[in-house]
Amino acid sequence: MVRGDRTAVKRPTRAEQEKARRQGQQKTSREHLRTTVRQLVSIATSPKEFLHMLDGLDGVRVDVQHFPSGDVRGYKVAVEGDTNATGQPIWFSGSELAPDLSFPKITERLTGIEPPPATESGTRRRPNPWHQATAAAERIPHHLNQDDDTVAQAHIAAFGEALDILPLLAPDHLFPQLHQAALAFERASRSRIRAKQDQARALRGAVRALRTAPVTGHR
Repeated sequence: MVRGDRTAVKRPTRAEQEKARRQGQQKTSREHLRTTVRQLVSIATSPKEFLHMLDGLDGVRVDVQHFPSGDVRGYKVAVEGDTNATGQPIWFSGSELAPDLSFPKITERLTGIEPPPATESGTRRRPNPWHQATAAAERIPHHLNQDDDTVAQAHIAAFGEALDILPLLAPDHLFPQLHQAALAFERASRSRIRAKQDQARALRGAVRALRTAPVTGHR
């Protein structure tokens, strides 16, 4: 990764860290919102669905900005109850959480994703998404050995999405390790290389199908 490539996230300020400690929180509001938004992006199948799920979250305030045409220009989020000295919510735009969480970047990632097929009675049982995700992930080293960096970045980003959703699905005792793995890999999934979004469809589709797959220890 080239140093100074402008893909790094802004670190929490000392004031943010001290405020979190005073409130007995392990993470600052910025870090909490970054993780939350990233997890939603990993399971959303469209920009519209992403905003719908974001608006339905408990404990998170959402403000969506629009162009005069009515199209979405961007969004900002705040933790419910987290206010400044004047009692106003402390807002963070998507780009303030992470460069790849701006609305244009999210739209680029989610455009063209096919939603998981609905299960219908009388139809053939669809493949297990856990098996599909595992098989697709095992193919990633092959794609990374190819000469096309945009294809490689697509598979890296898709693997990052898989890591983002796993802490939500795994048994509780595995949550800390999986959450740390997702955080550690987050940096690798951000790059100035534009991912070829028509690649890694198998893994990205399986990841989104996992949200309806039977799990144990759901958080």
